[in-house]
Amino acid sequence: MTQSSCLCGANVITYSGVPELKFKCHCANEGKLTGAAPFSLNFITSTDTLQVVKGELKTWGFVVDSGNFMTNHCCGQCGSLLYRTSSGFPGKMAVKIGCVDDEDLLRTFVPEVEIFTRNRPSWVPAVEGAVQNWTDFGTGEGPKEAVEAK
Repeated sequence: MTQSSCLCGANVITYSGVPELKFKCHCANEGKLTGAAPFSLNFITSTDTLQVVKGELKTWGFVVDSGNFMTNHCCGQCGSLLYRTSSGFPGKMAVKIGCVDDEDLLRTFVPEVEIFTRNRPSWVPAVEGAVQNWTDFGTGEGPKEAVEAK
């Protein structure tokens, strides 16, 4: 099982399986979500084994450009965003790499795809070898096809 936790430690989640897709998102929301970087690092995995083993995550959401509803799952105390789910990708979650507690996964994480590169600041270089998508995952079909296009 892989574990993620919030900054204050009030919330801990576990899940299993390997990341299905590692991606860097440059959407306009990321700077506001992080309060710093104009991008985020994430991986897609199944929600099948997701367990909240400590705490109670708060959720909030909104409709994104694709028309899907994006739900954010975060700590109600410190505000750490642990993962996101989308109505467009049922049974999947985008885990925020900054909350992952697995040191090996953190050290070896390299995005396979970058999305919303139209928003990437000029001082942020493209990830070498990663598929570059001007908007979402490129084909309009989702993360699976982005990997197959690579």
